[in-house]
Amino acid sequence: MRVLTRKDVNKRNLWRYIRRGWLPIPETIIPPKRPYYLWNPIQDYNGKLIDQIKRAIRRTLKRWEDSNRFSVWISGGIDSSTLLYLTSQIVGPEKVRAYR
Repeated sequence: MRVLTRKDVNKRNLWRYIRRGWLPIPETIIPPKRPYYLWNPIQDYNGKLIDQIKRAIRRTLKRWEDSNRFSVWISGGIDSSTLLYLTSQIVGPEKVRAYR
C-alpha cells in the first residue's frame, strides 16, 4: 500500500479550490488511480491543509447564513466525501443533506 505525501497533492487544483471554493469536474486535489493509497496524517500532515479547506467552506457558507439546511452533491470520491464530512462538522450533521 502506497502512502500519499504532500508531493502527491495537485497544488494548482488545491489553490483553485481554496480561492473559489470549488473545482470543475473532473479535476481533483488528490491524483486519480488511488484505490490502494492511504493518507497517513501522522507522517505527512501538520494541520494546515484541512484548516485551509475548512476556511474555504466557511467563506462559502457565509453567503448562505440564512439557510437552515445545506446540500452537498457527492460523487462518492474522496474530494466530495471530504467536503461533506467537513461541512457537517462546521454546521452540524442535522443541517446537511447529501445527494448523489
